[in-house]
Amino acid sequence: YRRCGKDSPEHIGYLRRVIEEYPNCKSNHMALTQLGYANYRQGRLQATIDTYEKLFQWGEAEAERFKHSAIVRVPDLHRPAMMLSKANEALDETELALKYARLARDKHRYRSFCGTGYQQHLQSVSDHVKRLESRLESQRRLTSEVKNDTPDPIAFPLEPF
Repeated sequence: YRRCGKDSPEHIGYLRRVIEEYPNCKSNHMALTQLGYANYRQGRLQATIDTYEKLFQWGEAEAERFKHSAIVRVPDLHRPAMMLSKANEALDETELALKYARLARDKHRYRSFCGTGYQQHLQSVSDHVKRLESRLESQRRLTSEVKNDTPDPIAFPLEPF
């Protein structure tokens, strides 16, 4: 990363190679995290979503695998959940954006040692969820209004010419 430069094609190629050649490596999640973030910074939203969904699936499986274990190995999925929310929102996939924002708020909470930063971040995530809920509600309202304004073809048959 430091040698290649941030978001350089060489760095991204290196991350992809690590992910493909070492799928069960303990550091694979770090490579997926960096690759997803690099894709996001470059505006490649679908690639961001694909990468973070892989990371999310792996993390959920790891959490399930160790849920009854004395070993605390729960991956931090807050950032991937927020990135999935932001990328889906940018692609106008409001329902998916809201799903991941709620997961970030309720299940995969932000981890911090700074009380003030923690509270500010929680408020930011809550505001994000509220904004998405409002946006989804207005989209649903518009959709139902359009459906109500569309005439029923049976009630108003077209006259032959």
